[in-house]
Amino acid sequence: MDRYERLRMLENASTSNKQLFGAACLYQYCTAKGIQHCACVVELLAHLKSMPISENLPAWAAAGAALQLSGRGDALPAEIEHLLSGEDADEFGMLVECVVEIGLVDMFGGSTDLPLQFARRTIEILERAGIQIPDPSLE
Repeated sequence: MDRYERLRMLENASTSNKQLFGAACLYQYCTAKGIQHCACVVELLAHLKSMPISENLPAWAAAGAALQLSGRGDALPAEIEHLLSGEDADEFGMLVECVVEIGLVDMFGGSTDLPLQFARRTIEILERAGIQIPDPSLE
């Protein structure tokens, strides 16, 4: 399945399912780079995967902002900086921001194509890194 087929599948997916796809992509990347065990990564992945079952999305968003690895423009945690080289750290930071934005960008407003655009960027980052992209069939 190529990038375009994945994006077509995601096009009609709910924002929650797009967020789950983003979390799966982040997990794939972290596993390939050997950082899936880092506490801040485990914490962020658990948070992202909890979006579909969250009863209070504003509280969910606020909890995400308080994470050590939040994907909201903050510096990467030291444990990640020690494990990834400069280029990989930059790439990882961009990936985390894209994955987080999949769920946040339309949370408090109208429905746009921005979640899909962030999913596309997520896919592109994995492709450039030579990392297998997960199947977006999450429903």
